[in-house]
Amino acid sequence: VIVTFQGERGVDAGGLTRDWFDAVGRELADGAARGEFVFAVAPDQTLIPRNIGCDYGDVPLEQQEKFRALLALGRFLAMAVFHDQPLPVSFSLIICKYMLRVPVGMSDVRQLDPDFYNLRVENVLRPGGPAAIAAALGESLTFLSAATELHPEPQELCEGGAQRVVTEENKTKYVQLLCETYLCGGIRREIQCLLQGFWNVLPPEVLIGSEVSPRELSVLMSGVATLDPSEWQRHSIGGTSQVHDWFWQIVQELDSEQRC
Repeated sequence: VIVTFQGERGVDAGGLTRDWFDAVGRELADGAARGEFVFAVAPDQTLIPRNIGCDYGDVPLEQQEKFRALLALGRFLAMAVFHDQPLPVSFSLIICKYMLRVPVGMSDVRQLDPDFYNLRVENVLRPGGPAAIAAALGESLTFLSAATELHPEPQELCEGGAQRVVTEENKTKYVQLLCETYLCGGIRREIQCLLQGFWNVLPPEVLIGSEVSPRELSVLMSGVATLDPSEWQRHSIGGTSQVHDWFWQIVQELDSEQRC
């Protein structure tokens, strides 16, 4: 890759390329924070594709440009990985899993949004959970997704989900569908566009053959954040037991990549 900036002199010996990747990455982060462009900020403050609103059927002409942008950005992310140019922005680990065709599920929801997991997943999985939630709601719990900030309108998790009641026998299936929809519901086509662009440059077979993990791919895309263990401990919420002391001792001994 050789980069030149219009109206500026300079020979790209690596610095201009670095500046270009950095500038695009910062604009992606700033645009998401402003609620603009094709990325949104997830609950864990990483970036995910924004819901364009065309999950089914033909894409209107006015929305096609946004899908083309996602395709191009997928290629941009792959180029950043290929040319060893970490970006100043964090992308959701869920996206990295999809890029590697790794299944997503309950553990991802728990990491992304602990409050949602505790309220909508853990409570259902407890013995008698569906009945207890139905009593609290004053109506039966059905196979509908939970309304969230990114996806305010509940949708059926399966055909006839609005009428299908969650029971002890089918609650595991309900939770699986609920978690999958929470992670990618409403943005399946957007995710697929981003993945297709990424795979145009770095095919999934190459990534899987390299035995790179989702966490490692995240580091390749976004680099390693420099964390101050003392500040991290000071702003954490936890106990003062011997186990906690051991945990922070280990954190102090880890290097930056291991902490990430």
